[in-house]
Amino acid sequence: MADAGKQVAKAEDDNGDPVYRWMLQRQPWPFAEPLKCAGCTRPVSIVPTHLRRGSPVLTHFRWREGHDEGCPLDPTQDMTDIAHGSHGLAKVMKNGTLRLTIPAHDPRAHRPPPRSEESPRTTKSGPDSG
Repeated sequence: MADAGKQVAKAEDDNGDPVYRWMLQRQPWPFAEPLKCAGCTRPVSIVPTHLRRGSPVLTHFRWREGHDEGCPLDPTQDMTDIAHGSHGLAKVMKNGTLRLTIPAHDPRAHRPPPRSEESPRTTKSGPDSG
């Protein structure tokens, strides 16, 4: 069963020609089925325009299986790269979603130090100064 969140940006048809989402709106389809991911060998299905919770969802591609390892269109690899450089603020979950952790904000920890009377003040310059 396909995961509703896993959409493919571009596909290839049976002849190896690129197929873009806008092409799905044309009838008859100007491509040869079956479709596969443009970055690997995995099959791609077409999800027709439909309503979800009363809002229209336009026709799009969805891969039926995971991408091949190293596929440049694999969103899981992008998320893993983001999480790797996030210093622990992002994590890729087992279901393929990216979970972001927002650190607690302590306003006292980020206050500038109090200004002493002896610290230099900003002076005005220009025609009104002096």
